[in-house]
Amino acid sequence: MSTMANTKLRVGHLNICHLQNKVTDLNVYLNQPKLFHIFGITETWLNSNVPDESLYIPNYTIIRRDPCGYGQTGVAAYIHHSIQHFVKRRTDLETPGIESIWIEFKGYKTRPVLICFLYRHKSSRFDWYDDFIQSVTTAGLPDKDFVLLGDFNIDLLKPHISWDHVTSQLGLTQFIAQPTRITPHSKTLLDHVYSNRPEYIFDTGSNPISFSDHDPVFCSWSTHIPARHKHKHTTITYRSFKKFNETAFLADLSQTPFHIVYNESNPNQAIAVWYDLFLAVLDKHAPLQRKRVKNNRLPSWLNQNIKQAMELRDAYKKEGRRDD
Repeated sequence: MSTMANTKLRVGHLNICHLQNKVTDLNVYLNQPKLFHIFGITETWLNSNVPDESLYIPNYTIIRRDPCGYGQTGVAAYIHHSIQHFVKRRTDLETPGIESIWIEFKGYKTRPVLICFLYRHKSSRFDWYDDFIQSVTTAGLPDKDFVLLGDFNIDLLKPHISWDHVTSQLGLTQFIAQPTRITPHSKTLLDHVYSNRPEYIFDTGSNPISFSDHDPVFCSWSTHIPARHKHKHTTITYRSFKKFNETAFLADLSQTPFHIVYNESNPNQAIAVWYDLFLAVLDKHAPLQRKRVKNNRLPSWLNQNIKQAMELRDAYKKEGRRDD
């Protein structure tokens, strides 16, 4: 029987700009001492050829909604095992007009809260606002409790009268004040956190990371959640290099038609094609396997030297921001 604790539900979101090649970085980020219970990802750029096993992060289960139309880039969410039995995905609320994932969390003796992760393409037409209003009102606003996180591609550092009217009409409060995407030439606040119950929201903000050009945003929701269990075992997915033959791998790689990447005019689609080609060869020579292990947080190859190099990389990014 699960024990309960008067703990807070910590939720976050990141536009990761391709998930598949950043799973290790995300693993390190999610398995920090102050864990995320639910973490949403936008711009995953996944497809049916990418198995969940290749996106595995210890202690989490992934749910996903891959791109299926123009302007879509893919949404996913990682659910921590400690709350897995207290959440359910609400696919009935996921409409074609809004690229999103909806999750319902029901804590201990508390009202359920709906958590939505969404992505708004920067070229979306004005009627996206109408679709958004329809989506959240269908989900039960204002009677239900909501937390909405995502990359809205609306820069809140500039006036947006129409969008302000939408959020005011829906009774939503936005909690992020600092830029979430900083380049050498611009600072924009594109990643937002909204709720219709601000009295339940605290510990909000964002922090710089080096493996995406967006910063993650986060908040905590006041509720009761299950206590964390220690010393459990779990099943992991890993690549087996037991029979890996470098010569054969390189030979197959040299025969792979990487030139078809140049047929793609969209750079995001081009890199997706490249990964599909590369992973097909890698899966042949270093196949994915599963085994039962102790509930370790980080892969064994992630030694102290690599972690120090990652910390140095992050420090350089922070230093570069201060110079802007």
